[in-house]
Amino acid sequence: DYKVLIKRVQPQSITGITDIKVDGINSNSTYTNINNIDITNSALYKASAAPSLEFSYLTNNVPDGTDLKHNIKIYDALNNVVDSSLYTLENGIVETVEAYNENLATYGVGSVKIILRFSDLMASGDYRIETGLAIDDLYDIHISKEMSNEAEFTEFIYNGNVYDIYGETELISSIPYGIFYRSEDTNTKIVNFSDVESIILPSYLDAYSLSVNAELTNVDFNISIYDSLTYQHQYEIIYTIVAEDGTIKTFTHKLIEEEPSELIIKSYKDGNELEIPLNQSSLLREEISFFRIEYDLSNVYLANNNFTVESSYTGGDPDNAILNQAYFIDYIIKGFEIDYDYSAAIGNYSYSPLFQQELTIAGETVNWEFVFETMTIIKLASDVSNLTNITFISDTVYAGLNIIMDYELITEVTYISYIDNPSTRRITTLPSSGISYNEYENEQTFYVIGQVQKSDLAYYSPLFYLPTGSIIRKIVDENNANDPNMQSTDLFDDFTFDIAGGFKYVQYRIYAEDYIIGDPIYSTHYTDYFVSVQDITNNIYFNLTILVDNSVVDFDFEKVFVTFNLYQNELIQSSMSLFSYFDGTRTGINKQFRSSMSGKYSIDIDLPEGYDFQIEFVSSGVTIVDKTITIPSELVPKRYDMILRIVSDNTELDWGKQDVIDYTPNI
Repeated sequence: DYKVLIKRVQPQSITGITDIKVDGINSNSTYTNINNIDITNSALYKASAAPSLEFSYLTNNVPDGTDLKHNIKIYDALNNVVDSSLYTLENGIVETVEAYNENLATYGVGSVKIILRFSDLMASGDYRIETGLAIDDLYDIHISKEMSNEAEFTEFIYNGNVYDIYGETELISSIPYGIFYRSEDTNTKIVNFSDVESIILPSYLDAYSLSVNAELTNVDFNISIYDSLTYQHQYEIIYTIVAEDGTIKTFTHKLIEEEPSELIIKSYKDGNELEIPLNQSSLLREEISFFRIEYDLSNVYLANNNFTVESSYTGGDPDNAILNQAYFIDYIIKGFEIDYDYSAAIGNYSYSPLFQQELTIAGETVNWEFVFETMTIIKLASDVSNLTNITFISDTVYAGLNIIMDYELITEVTYISYIDNPSTRRITTLPSSGISYNEYENEQTFYVIGQVQKSDLAYYSPLFYLPTGSIIRKIVDENNANDPNMQSTDLFDDFTFDIAGGFKYVQYRIYAEDYIIGDPIYSTHYTDYFVSVQDITNNIYFNLTILVDNSVVDFDFEKVFVTFNLYQNELIQSSMSLFSYFDGTRTGINKQFRSSMSGKYSIDIDLPEGYDFQIEFVSSGVTIVDKTITIPSELVPKRYDMILRIVSDNTELDWGKQDVIDYTPNI
């Protein structure tokens, strides 16, 4: 037998409510009926921050751990069940401390905390929150969700950046100076104002989101000058947002162009970075140089040739300072480069970069103009006064002629030494390569001896190769050698042998391009060249004297005719003749022969019967045989003092018939 004891648990109930909080704020609502509590005076309102309701029920006879979340439903004003996706329930677990009392069939007193969080998408209006313990035991809480008064951008993405601008009225963004929209350049999307007044999504913007149930109703666009000195512009996009409850808010997005830096940040000459100041440099007259000028253009939008360089020249030779002839400008990302041709004139060159453009944006004409720091490059006049080359042209073709050059006086001894030992020459010169000064290029005086062959040196000039811009003068006024205007531009001179002995030097002075009379620095920019010319074939000079010997008591002639014949291989190669006149004296008056060659000479004097002549030389080294002389070859010009002495001829004639004819040569 079984005995079944059935005990009915005392009815469950909710006996009270505590800690009511609406959107986290304590509610002051009071109630008289636990089954029907009205807290609509504490309306939900946080449209953009998930509005919430929090409260705690006091329970009786509800077992510990009972989950009441399944017993809760929400109804709207039309008594429709609200979709559970529009809210979430938290906690809802009953906490009962006392154990079940079998005698009384009760669980005792407990409590349960319930939190409801409503979605932003939940419409405004009145709602009823129903909690049921039994079929007919329902507990209702009435609450209202107000219309949102928020008119905010909850998300704002521009140029790839997400901005938290909740509660703000303005956002300022920087944009490159001079930027404008170009469909082929995606970087310019940030200023695509083609549909800027669109309330859907202006093209310049990446994305945006608004407060719940708020609406973007209008977009205005303004263009203004932000800085009149730099032509910086400001674009204002003004948004009008209307909240759910009709609250209106305006939000302004300002796009302000960055200010360019006018200063040069780096400058280079021939690849080498220049020191401060960066805005000026120079190059020498002989240089072929290039310069690179850089600015900070990182915040400047370059397109459609809106960055140009205006160049100008100040100097005395504008015909040789023309762009794309004497110098060239190339544009680079950070600035520009300048290439100078060798022919560019001396003077000041100025380069002023300019950013300039005019565009139509949203129907308005917009202008930019910004001048960057000017770069000044000075092409200096040349301070070089050294000849690059000197050549000596002969009247006849001959190879192998020497040019001897030194910064010290060249004597016959040093000349012969340099000829015999070319490796000892301190300065070398070749027609093809010019003069190699080696370590002596800073000397201010040089001596030059050039060789020619069979040339007329009575009026002769070497060929001088001058450094660029310099001038050459023959010094004719030593006391005013510092003034080129008082010297001769006729470079020809008489380079024939100086009968006083040694080399005959003619002084030339090279004045550098930057030479300035009287200036303590620039007046020193000159070089002197003492030039001598040696004819290596005609380097023999005769100083001829014709005497009537004292032994001749009476002589009845007024003049004699003298002939010199030069022989080579028993044949006459050349002949020289002159008259010598006697004017009551025993010493003839005659001109001198021009320079001649070494070799064997026969000498003849046309004398009346009964006279003869003798050959005498003061110099040694001459071989005399009867009426012939042999002159040895010489490396340097040499003068021979020669006397032809007329004496009586006591020679008896051979037997036979003779006819004597008085011969008078034609003058």
